[in-house]
Amino acid sequence: MIDLKFYVASIVAVFLALALGVLLGSVIVGQQGMPISEKLIKSIEADIEKVRVENQLLSQENQEIKKFLNEVYPFLIKNRLSGEKIGLVYFDSGAEEMVRETKRFLEKASAKVGLIEFDIQAFRTSDLTFTAQILGFEPASETSFSAAVNSLFSKLTTLTADMPMILEKTDFLKLKDFGIKDLPFSYLVFFLPPRQEEIYQLAEANLSSKQTVVVVDREVESLKLNLPNFKSTMIFGIETIPGKI
Repeated sequence: MIDLKFYVASIVAVFLALALGVLLGSVIVGQQGMPISEKLIKSIEADIEKVRVENQLLSQENQEIKKFLNEVYPFLIKNRLSGEKIGLVYFDSGAEEMVRETKRFLEKASAKVGLIEFDIQAFRTSDLTFTAQILGFEPASETSFSAAVNSLFSKLTTLTADMPMILEKTDFLKLKDFGIKDLPFSYLVFFLPPRQEEIYQLAEANLSSKQTVVVVDREVESLKLNLPNFKSTMIFGIETIPGKI
């Protein structure tokens, strides 16, 4: 059975709520002198203008700091790496622009810098038995990348007579801007490979902690690599492990 009183009471309650809302709204508008929406818009516009002014000030400060660094910093780092030979190792041709930027920075510190491109794709498609033979490691496919890294880069940081032959016969390794006669390198700076698989394998390589610097991209920090226990530092806007250079 339908209770008519219930519906009447509900309708009355709705109209009372509407009346109360209209009353409160008129009171608020009367007190503020303008609609709430208009006042809100003006408040937002004021906040935006404040942020814009602050951004302009920060941009001006950044430009002044950048100008100061460009003019003064070369004098601060000049001769800091005098006599050092540094090899920049990268595994992706797309990283060469950043690598060359790092090269220019290190050269301002008076270092002699060479580029070492390790083409992972060419390495994967090369004859593993032949590669293992000339580099001197066991040809196991699951550890071949780590083994090749160990062999190649230990040879690049020590005096080895077979390095010219290795560079000639391995199509996946290129030495740029640096003569073979200028070897060995004092340090190797590694820019991590693009794929997680190679990153993990590189982490397993037995690299010398005294002659190796690893550049870590922020995106791979979450991988928690088992790299040597060096503290990260910032060098020319690039995170490095360790901060030797």
